[in-house]
Amino acid sequence: MNNIHLYNTESLLDIPNTTRIKLENLDTITDASVDEFYIQDILDTVSPTQHSELLQKIKQKLTANGFLFVQAPDIKQLAVALILDKISVDMAQMVLYKDKLFVHTAKNTRDILELNDYKIVVQKYINIFEYFIQASL
Repeated sequence: MNNIHLYNTESLLDIPNTTRIKLENLDTITDASVDEFYIQDILDTVSPTQHSELLQKIKQKLTANGFLFVQAPDIKQLAVALILDKISVDMAQMVLYKDKLFVHTAKNTRDILELNDYKIVVQKYINIFEYFIQASL
């Protein structure tokens, strides 16, 4: 099994049984060789005009039965958490501004994935403001 944790900025996320590969090295991965891709905040750190290109490259690298796992903050849920004092202003600022070019909602991300021919398998919130999506080809 070949599982890749693709990252663009340093992350505290530790995903067991994965190989960490920086986004800029995506082209070095052999086509149809990855069973699972894990991306955390990747779509937030690249320009929205590059989302389709990135997702198509990931698709090329996935095996026929491969999965893409996406984790990121949902801007609407973040606002709710902030208003209800569930997170601090400092945490919200870090989520909103640290290395981000764009912040999505879970629906935005679902739409982007479906536009690029991914099928949503699972969508859930892992805390008050962060979503997790599993998609397949």
